Parts: sequence; C-alpha cells; structure tokens
Amino acid sequence: TPPPPPPPLLEPSAALHVLRLGNCGRCFGSRAVDSLVPFAARLEVLSLGGSYKLTDEGLARLLAASPRLHSLELRTNSRLGRAGLEAACRVPLLRSLSVDECGQLEEEDLGALLELAPERRPPRAAVLQRLSLAKLPHVTDGLAAELLRLLGAGLRDLSLAECPALTDDTAVAIRTHCRALQRLDVSGLPELSTEGLLGLFISAGDAGGGAGAPRGSPGAAAAGSVGALEAVNLARLPAATDDVVVEVARAFGPSLREAHLGSCTHVTGRGLMALVRHCAQTLEVLDASMVRSFSDEV
Repeated sequence: TPPPPPPPLLEPSAALHVLRLGNCGRCFGSRAVDSLVPFAARLEVLSLGGSYKLTDEGLARLLAASPRLHSLELRTNSRLGRAGLEAACRVPLLRSLSVDECGQLEEEDLGALLELAPERRPPRAAVLQRLSLAKLPHVTDGLAAELLRLLGAGLRDLSLAECPALTDDTAVAIRTHCRALQRLDVSGLPELSTEGLLGLFISAGDAGGGAGAPRGSPGAAAAGSVGALEAVNLARLPAATDDVVVEVARAFGPSLREAHLGSCTHVTGRGLMALVRHCAQTLEVLDASMVRSFSDEV
C-alpha cells in the first residue's frame, strides 16, 4: 500500500495574508493550486512571478478563492493569457497588479484589463492604484491611452518601462488622465522624444510654452499635472536631457524622493545641479549610474 500523504503544512484556518513564491515555477502547477486554495481566503498579497507551469484555469481557481486579495504580481508567467487577466479583473479588492515581462500577451489579451475600469466593476470594488506593464512588446499607444483614460484617475503608481512601441502619444495620455501619480517609470522607451518628455513634466504654468516646450508640443496640448511625484524613473531614455531633468526638479521639487537617471547619456552637471537646487530637502535616492557626462566640478 502507498504511504499516507504528508500532513498539510497549514491548517485551512491559518491566517496566511502574504504569499510570495517568486521563481518557483517548476513546482507551481495545478496540484500546488489545489493545495493552496483552502488557505487563500485571507490572502491579501500574492506574488507568483516566474510560475511558468501556472495556467489561466489554475490562476482563476486560486483568485476566486481569494476575496481579500489586494495585490497581485504575475511577472514572467509564460502561460498567462487573456482568461487569466480576466480572472484578475474579477478580484473585488484588487488595488495593485503587475504583469511585467509576459511577452506572450498580445494587445487583444491585454485589452482584458479594461474591465478594471471603475464603471465596469461591482459597486463596492476597489479602485486600481498600481499598474505595472513593463517589458511588454505589444503594449501600443492606443491600448495605453484607453487604459489610462479609464484607470488614470485612480492610479498612484504606473510603470510602462521598456515597452518599445510607446511614443509621445502615451506621454500625452499620462499627462491628460493621470493627475494623482506618486511614482512613474517610463524608463527604456526608445520612441519617446525630448519634446514629449518636456510636455509630460513641464509645470502647468509653463505648459503653453515653457523651457524647451514649443507651442503645439504635447505639453501645450495637455496642460495640467501628473501629480506630486515622489519617484520618477527616466533611466536609459535617449531623449532625457538636462532640460527634462530641470523640468522634473522644478515641477516636483517639494515631493520628489527618488530620481533614477541611469545611462541617460545626455544629462550633464546642469541637470544634476537642478535636482540639488530644487530637491535638496526631499531627495533620498539618486541613481545616476553610467552617466558619464558629469565633470569633477559638479
């Protein structure tokens, strides 16, 4: 006769609130989901990055058993598809979602995220506050604009890092629809222009023609503010110049705590000194790695 199964690690009543199983893909498939479902009722944070055996059906079963879940991380899950995203959108208290590096997701699949719009959610559902879509090759300007139109008002944290198809049109959409951001990551976007970045960050009073933003630029077309940014990531942006950093420092000096400028080859001491001048009382993290244009006089 086969040996009896081992006793469960947890009782179904266990107060398991946070579960992180990053890069446990080899052992996280349907059987693992079946084992976790009895313990999911109190889960609030679930991180399953790199779970390459996890199917949409398994994810849906786990999420259906997690009514208290407010944070879900699914980065680098190669089997994640539209059905899995639809299941995530049905989680009533979801406030944070990451699907970074799921390169198999087509634009049509990602369109499922439109169901996170407040008007499409149940009456007492939470408003999404954090959305991370980094390193997704099929995120287009059109999709980004529609997502931000529906979700932007509630977002506090947005990452579109290394989505290679995005252009200045997405910068306009961020400026137009995201008025309460605290963290923004637009690093590694090769199609963004300097004009587009200036239009994104230029202070409202200068939006019609401030430094570096001529009339007719994205900034002039979408006057306003993206919020009181506490963290901004411009790393690996060919379009990030001293003028852009100056506008970031001027616009967000009272609130900016993190500035990431790694490998911004067109930033010099002028941009750095603007951060020192405007953000000296708030800035806690400055990453200027591989910025080789600083001189020893800075």
